[in-house]
Amino acid sequence: MTKAYSEIMEALYLDVALMPDGSILVLDEDELINAFNNGIVSQQDYDTAQGTVKKLIDEKIIDVSNMEALCSRLQLLFAESFGKV
Repeated sequence: MTKAYSEIMEALYLDVALMPDGSILVLDEDELINAFNNGIVSQQDYDTAQGTVKKLIDEKIIDVSNMEALCSRLQLLFAESFGKV
């Protein structure tokens, strides 16, 4: 496994999902805890993952209006690059 691929895999221990109603789900937290308990994830990485999720939620970085704006911008970029979508 290449280093870049390994880093991507480690990033998947904790997921955050924004639901259509605006609620936020934190997924796979048990996987992060297991990885930490088995020495796969360091204390620093564990704390960073948990802190990042907390910041995303507390500072409302993940919210419906931000995601709608992002999706609109991506739709425009695709339309510019590939024609009407």
